[in-house]
Amino acid sequence: MAVADVYDALISDRPYKSGLPHNEAVEVILAGRGTQFDPQLIDAFSEIHVTFQSIAKQFSDRDMHESFISGRSLRGFSGMFHRD
Repeated sequence: MAVADVYDALISDRPYKSGLPHNEAVEVILAGRGTQFDPQLIDAFSEIHVTFQSIAKQFSDRDMHESFISGRSLRGFSGMFHRD
């Protein structure tokens, strides 16, 4: 989870900083191999980082915000917040 959390923090815009592009975020994470992150996890991440990018695009805060503002439904989110 730490790798996913750091990836999200790196690519996300914040009031105090702009998010990094995917490739730069990947470089930062790979640089943490053996110091900040377990080497085996980073080896796995290096093989699937494109999947991280795809998921981030699919669930980006910007897209969600624009969907709420425009009244469009959020694909994949219907029922997510519904409780029986």
